[in-house]
Amino acid sequence: MMPNTIRIMRALALTLAAVAAVSACGGSSSGQPKTLAPVTTSPIAAATPSAAAAADVPAAAKAPTSAGAEAFAKFFYVQTSRAFGAKDPDLVRAISAPGCKGCERYIASITRLRDKHERMENYDVTIMFAIAPAVTGETTRVDVSWSSGEVVRYDAQNKVIHREGPFRRVDDQVNLVRSGETWLVQEIKSLRIQK
Repeated sequence: MMPNTIRIMRALALTLAAVAAVSACGGSSSGQPKTLAPVTTSPIAAATPSAAAAADVPAAAKAPTSAGAEAFAKFFYVQTSRAFGAKDPDLVRAISAPGCKGCERYIASITRLRDKHERMENYDVTIMFAIAPAVTGETTRVDVSWSSGEVVRYDAQNKVIHREGPFRRVDDQVNLVRSGETWLVQEIKSLRIQK
């Protein structure tokens, strides 16, 4: 059985595949690969207050359209990476719908990371594509494919406690639901994982 952290990362990747276009928040369905800028674990990122960062959903990622859903999914991946670096589970919680099991696993993993004084390295995701069908209601699906290098988790004494990856390609299905003027992640399903 795979550790919760890996399941969470895979589930988040699925949900976040739609959000992966955050760096290009005007996201398109052109099918062209896009590389997200690596999310840093620098003191600047760690010092960002979670309420401000969570409320900072780009305008393009709030639109009730396919492009908005794609941008939101990409944003979710970026926020998840940022949350692991900052050890701030509220960054994920703020953009997750109640009952999202994959989101809850990410939140639990980030909380454990913070509470046990652990750290995560190389949680950088490259989005290959994020595609959403036409939005016709309050929910939609975003199909996301991503890749990443090896992710390493260290304990408080800087000892490696877990390694996962690299991932050549992970296909996720990220289900979104409208909440007020934005999207929230409702469910993340990993459909295929190629190491």
